Amino acid sequence: MDFSYDWFAGLVDGEGSFGIYPAHHILRFTILLRDADQGSLEMIRDYLGVGHVHGNSMQAARDRGVLSRDCCTYQVNGLECPRIVDALDGRLRTRKRLDFDIWKQAVRAYTDAPRGQRSAAIEPFKDQLEEVRR
Repeated sequence: MDFSYDWFAGLVDGEGSFGIYPAHHILRFTILLRDADQGSLEMIRDYLGVGHVHGNSMQAARDRGVLSRDCCTYQVNGLECPRIVDALDGRLRTRKRLDFDIWKQAVRAYTDAPRGQRSAAIEPFKDQLEEVRR
């Protein structure tokens, strides 16, 4: 399969999430899929040139009786996030675009702020993101 921005946006509309964590001085973009789809996440990482892919064992949940499959995660943090903004801007079609629009502003504020002021720069966007999700 070849990478396409429209395919990527569709996947993000369904499975992506945008996080703003001022207490930890970080912005985060995540896609979580079944472990059988790890190759797709690796393709995204390789094409975009940012982020990390790692597997997540759900054995502890299964041991508690929860029906759960192993999964894998594609995650992009901090100063790599502008690449995600570039890839998705104007392409999302679901309500997720509301999350993205706020997150995009936080990414710009984060990258423009001096290192010691990044948490303060993204703090107002955390509240906006929580509000739009209600």
